[in-house]
Amino acid sequence: MLTEADDRIRGLDVPERFQLASSGLPPVSVNEETGLIDPFIPESEVRPAALWMSQKMPREAIEKFLLKDDEGNLPPLYDAFIGAIESVVRFINIEFFEPPFIWNHRGDHLVHFPPGQAQPHFLLFENDLWRIASLSIRYRSFLARRTILQQQFQELGVEDEYFDELMQQLETVEEIQDAQEWVKGRYGEKLEEVRKNKEEEAEDGQAKKGSTKRVNRQNDYEGLKKSMIAKLAEVRYFLCSSVSVENRTLTYFERMPHSLSESPHLSLLSTSPLEPRLTLPKILSILLK
Repeated sequence: MLTEADDRIRGLDVPERFQLASSGLPPVSVNEETGLIDPFIPESEVRPAALWMSQKMPREAIEKFLLKDDEGNLPPLYDAFIGAIESVVRFINIEFFEPPFIWNHRGDHLVHFPPGQAQPHFLLFENDLWRIASLSIRYRSFLARRTILQQQFQELGVEDEYFDELMQQLETVEEIQDAQEWVKGRYGEKLEEVRKNKEEEAEDGQAKKGSTKRVNRQNDYEGLKKSMIAKLAEVRYFLCSSVSVENRTLTYFERMPHSLSESPHLSLLSTSPLEPRLTLPKILSILLK
């Protein structure tokens, strides 16, 4: 019996392994006008993706095709090597070919034939194709996160040259996470304002549809802080197994902003923690007022 997920996989003209490996990434989408499946990596990103992946190829390939000589010149096959990676990225992420098919039926894109020479130079091998397929998933995750970050910043309606430079330098998911933290620290108030505006728009939309349900503007954490659960959490503070209830209570009141001599609950405390007079019901009655 097929599950709904299995049925979706079967209905798309994309290799099953590609769909399963794409779990957690933006779902496969179909262009409504053409009826074709949208590329995993758009054509505009094929060249940047190839350049990024070239730095993560085997060491032998990097030394042969990428490293400059002492005079700063690139190897003669640099362009051919990058072009081969571009072709594979396009085959996998736009035409949805799998590595075995590329190796057996698109091999002419993986070699370079120097003019006047009978022997070609092999640029990529079958293992390299699987590596590019794996790197494609990482690059798609990078693109998705970068797009989200760009959209969040555009919603702020501000211009920041440092952010623009930062976006051009991003190369990994980890760097995007750092950039997100920077945006939160720099524009935290504006982000919160945008979030509230979105909630108000959603609330207005529900009101126009005649819905009586209102959007809750406080998150779960804020709600819990104001609920009885927060007070019960304070009670648990006193119930540590390694310290008695009485000693914990005494420490708690000693940290209050007013002195114990001014506390209305002073009569509940003994002068010695070894003479307990404060019981759990009394603690509850104090904290739950």
